[in-house]
Amino acid sequence: MNKTQNIPFIFNPFIIYSIIWIIVILLYQLEWSDLYPKLSIELIIVLLSSVIVSFLIGYITWKKHSFQYKLPDCSLLYKKTKNIVKYLYVLTIIETIYCQKIPLINIIRGIHDGTYLNYGMPFVHIILVDGFAIVSMFYFYVFLNTNNRQEKKTCLKLFLLCLLYPIICSSRAQLLCMILPSFIFVCIKYFKVSYLLKIFSGSIIALYLFGVLGNIRNAGGDDSYILQVARANNNFYKTGIPNSYFWSYIYISSPLANTQHMVNNRGSVNENQEGITNLFRLIVPGIISRRISLSNEKLFFRNNADYLITENLNVGGVYYSAYGIDKWIGIYFMFFFYCIVMYLVCSIHPRSDFKIFAIAISVVITFFLIFNNPFASDGIILQLYLLIFVSFKYKNEKDRCIVSHI
Repeated sequence: MNKTQNIPFIFNPFIIYSIIWIIVILLYQLEWSDLYPKLSIELIIVLLSSVIVSFLIGYITWKKHSFQYKLPDCSLLYKKTKNIVKYLYVLTIIETIYCQKIPLINIIRGIHDGTYLNYGMPFVHIILVDGFAIVSMFYFYVFLNTNNRQEKKTCLKLFLLCLLYPIICSSRAQLLCMILPSFIFVCIKYFKVSYLLKIFSGSIIALYLFGVLGNIRNAGGDDSYILQVARANNNFYKTGIPNSYFWSYIYISSPLANTQHMVNNRGSVNENQEGITNLFRLIVPGIISRRISLSNEKLFFRNNADYLITENLNVGGVYYSAYGIDKWIGIYFMFFFYCIVMYLVCSIHPRSDFKIFAIAISVVITFFLIFNNPFASDGIILQLYLLIFVSFKYKNEKDRCIVSHI
């Protein structure tokens, strides 16, 4: 199938980066929490500079590279992947037996012991997280684009079965990593400027549900819990906004607060650091770094409350650890590496079967930059690297039906 479709300008990962960081900075200025330090001029300048540079690169890549994607053969993709979920659930059963507990069951029973934080069988859990995430994208893509009713019906069921795994693990991050690419597929396929209001309305509902789930998972449904933990102030109370939305505000803005706190408290002494070696901790996936003595757990500020606004809000975003390692150079290093990876994504030939999937994942990764450093994780970044690899490996005209190589 040689038909191609345009990718809207707004779904260029560089453009998404600019939009997201502008939103984060603006939300931070609402000052709804007494825990948040005032943003320094230096940090604002660095962030806004990255926003401008990212937007310019986004515009250049949009002009230079054909921002189109080939529509993969739905029937072939369906045939090649329809049985994968069965094998993944066999591994899920093995993992459950190994762990001897299920986070979702504990939460239903009212046991809030943080089981979900350390759940999983070594190595097998990585296969399951990445496996379910990748095939869920394939299933939803087929569901969205196939004209075969049987394929559409089956792929919807398989997609929902994939979503069950992060629900069992009680992992909102994993669930978002699987839902967001599907949402992006829909937006790219049907995008019109007039739909922006609908997207905004849907986001408002999703943010509220995110807060409700947070209340259930952490406080048995008590919506005042997060207000106490994050020390909501009168600036929030006088708005009359439902308490459940405070979860989203804290999740989106607290990483920047921790980054600013790091900027304020990081001394000039290079505390037990090893120069360039530690910068590579930021870009090596965890499955590799743990085996070559580059684990982020060895960084002096890990699990150190002095570098957090509070122990309960311990997310720092992509630039938190970067500044902790090498101050502003660390931040520049991370932004430069981000640009390299995303440029590779934008450079994938439009006739590659997997360009649409790489674009969707790159947008999700860009979104998650405000929460953590996805480049050092075991999850979604491995999926992106795999798609980049196979897309460039089979870059020749005769090999571009990549689906056949699955």
